[in-house]
Amino acid sequence: MLIAHPGVAMPTADAFQRLAESRAGAHRPVSRSYTLASLTEWERIAELAENDFQPVVEAYIPQLVEARSLLQETGAEIALPAGSGASLFGVFRRAAERDAAVPPLRRLGFEVWVADTLAESPAPSGSAD
Repeated sequence: MLIAHPGVAMPTADAFQRLAESRAGAHRPVSRSYTLASLTEWERIAELAENDFQPVVEAYIPQLVEARSLLQETGAEIALPAGSGASLFGVFRRAAERDAAVPPLRRLGFEVWVADTLAESPAPSGSAD
């Protein structure tokens, strides 16, 4: 996993205001339900992953478009804004792909943090094996 921040803030209140304006009162939330199985593999999660704030934050901070494309080109299975703010996150299958995205993101002026994801959920503490 990788988190990238462009050094530009997107205040939460502004993000919500811009999202509301972009919808002009025409938005009707869609009820969705997911099975636990649909949330156990990155491929399935990638099919479901979306962020309503994406067009709003990318219009406000255009360099996010290039950075998100870069994440996808280097192998991110998911590349989206994190919440309503300016940060992007990328989920990669391989650390080498993730690590390959770091230098070009930094050249674009992004601060970048990397982390490894777990292959499976750990057993709850105190449980019997």
